[in-house]
Amino acid sequence: MHFKWIKGLLPAVWLCTACAGLHRAPRVAAPPCVLRSADSVGTVTEWTAEIHFARADFTGICVLRRTAGGAAGTVVNEFGVRAFDFTYDAQHRRVQLAQIMPMLDKWYIRRTLRRDWCALLEQLCDTTQADYRNARRNIDYRLTLLPPAAHATPQ
Repeated sequence: MHFKWIKGLLPAVWLCTACAGLHRAPRVAAPPCVLRSADSVGTVTEWTAEIHFARADFTGICVLRRTAGGAAGTVVNEFGVRAFDFTYDAQHRRVQLAQIMPMLDKWYIRRTLRRDWCALLEQLCDTTQADYRNARRNIDYRLTLLPPAAHATPQ
């Protein structure tokens, strides 16, 4: 009779000690590469941006400027309307959105854009194209590097 509480306590202690090692495991990850390694701080690159939703598409241009800690940029549609501005902190792997058009300025859209653009920007390393698919929301993202002659103005 005196040992009933021990029978209930032993599995609980065993469960806590078995999971303790998993809780303290260090997070090991390679630092993300933002843009291309040949780019220096202050370099501006232009990318075509395509976002495919289930019932709509968004195409435009993404202008990225490399900063000391990551990148900053803006996304503009083909009509010249700015969709949103963003800054990417490579050390903390975080995207902050600013100047979002009113149609996209909802908390759930902002959260999805932040997470998806963070994953997309981490793929921009020595490549001319980056793709990301958000399977949960059925959204496809694609950034393709524009050649320098494509956006140069004749003199």
